[in-house]
Amino acid sequence: MTIIGSPIIDITTLNAVESLFRVGPVDPWARQTAGELVDFIIYADRPRFVLPCIGGSPSMPLPSLLQSIQSAEPRLFEPVAYSTDQPRQLAPQHLLPSFQRFASWSRANKTTLRTWAGLHRQDWIRSGHLARVKHAYVFDADALNRPELDGLANEVGVEQSDLCYAFDVILRYPLYGELAGNGQRYLNHPIRDSFRLPTMEELDFARVPIPLSFKTSALDWAPRLKLEEFTRIALELRESVRRAGIYELRAGEFEVETVRDLAGAVGIPPTLKAAGKWAAVVGGLVGGLGAIPALGPVAAVAGGAIAVGGALWSGQLPGPAGRVRWLRWAMEWPDLERQAEHRE
Repeated sequence: MTIIGSPIIDITTLNAVESLFRVGPVDPWARQTAGELVDFIIYADRPRFVLPCIGGSPSMPLPSLLQSIQSAEPRLFEPVAYSTDQPRQLAPQHLLPSFQRFASWSRANKTTLRTWAGLHRQDWIRSGHLARVKHAYVFDADALNRPELDGLANEVGVEQSDLCYAFDVILRYPLYGELAGNGQRYLNHPIRDSFRLPTMEELDFARVPIPLSFKTSALDWAPRLKLEEFTRIALELRESVRRAGIYELRAGEFEVETVRDLAGAVGIPPTLKAAGKWAAVVGGLVGGLGAIPALGPVAAVAGGAIAVGGALWSGQLPGPAGRVRWLRWAMEWPDLERQAEHRE
């Protein structure tokens, strides 16, 4: 049975995914984390999230993405709260080595750091952070060497406060791993393990094999959705994968048609097969209004026709098109179908 216990995820990762659905800066790892979040929701038995809080109260502001999930499934995600009332101290002998590695990473990834910092200056992220962290940072940022910090800020092109904030986020990586608990997995934002902190070492461990992963396919379809649509598809996939019994199998132990039915039913946007593009153009298969009402209510007929027609040459179709079974012959979900065909 492929059920991943009680894994934990951090708010920085949830904010990264949410940035896909907002106007403004997008997290450099947004598409990657969106795919990982979909698999996390599907296969976690009891998913949890880390919640920094002030005064020991877990009633803290939450990202809109998490609110959307909890609105649909109130008991799905459980908070793992920890207090930020007192700044945590980094052992003095580890402060300088940790900062030196952070400085090296910052110099080698200036554009990524500037983009990420710009996102985290947005009010929708900043206000939530300030409401959950009492002293601006979880770790004591005052211990940093100010002249060296100022020099790095000028070299990289960000504010000192941006560097302190990013360094603080990375320093929390071991803390959150500890909060996950022994033997439990932690889905962290990639910036947290962008370099190895002192005293940390990499250990080999057996990864739980996922029979049908949506991580790669979501790289394409997640950015094309609205936040509510992304949430709905992820939660419906959780239910559908379990109802179909796929979570109890291994890769390749289910039919391609089972995957196609599942993807079409939840509304994952398909692509047109190469042959399907030409047939649609020549025969006018999706050009007639008589075929379009199957895509949705009458009010969406024009939008559906435009979306389908405009997708013929790019190979992309709107999600509702996957529910039209008589049109399935011209559609495909390549990454998902390949997994059904693969046998270990």
